[in-house]
Parts: sequence; structure tokens; C-alpha cells
Amino acid sequence: MHEVKPHLEGPGSTNGRSLVPEEKVLLFLFFLAGNSLYRIKSYAHDIGIGTIVNALKACIDVFHSHLVPRFINLPTPQQAQYECDLFHATSGFPRIIWAALGMH
Repeated sequence: MHEVKPHLEGPGSTNGRSLVPEEKVLLFLFFLAGNSLYRIKSYAHDIGIGTIVNALKACIDVFHSHLVPRFINLPTPQQAQYECDLFHATSGFPRIIWAALGMH
């Protein structure tokens, strides 16, 4: 939380009260876990739909810009093409850069 908190502070109000960063993250996680509609979350938590949308967008932007680069190493275009060619040569499946082994 300490890594994203400074980037989530600021606007995000409902009924005249600003959401603190922790509330924004909890709302985001709750939304992901329940996969519910904005309106359901709005009624359940007495938070405006616009506030929910803004909180979700803020979390997505912050996670993408500050956490993804740190924890997920995406290949360069050249690396992706190499992996794609290698996977196609060994498996016969074209245009795949990575696959997880196991059950699906």
C-alpha cells in the first residue's frame, strides 16, 4: 500500500467526503473479486457511481504505471518475435510467445 498510496491521494469524493487511498484500493479489490456492476457497488456501499468509476480508473492507472513495470517483465518486440519463432518451431503453434504448462 505504501507504494501506491501517494499516487492515489486526491479527488474521489462521494456525498462530499473524499475517499482515502485505502478505500479506493479496497473498492477496486472488492470489484475485482465480485465482478459486479457499478450500480450494485454504488447501492451496497452508498458511493456514487462516478466515484466508483474514478476510483477504479485511478487504481488501474497507478497499478499499471507503478507496479506492473516492477513485477512483470514484458519482452521487447525483438524478444517477443524470437520467443514466437522458437515456440512455433518446437510446438507447431504460430504467433504464441508464451504458454503455461499444466491444466487449463
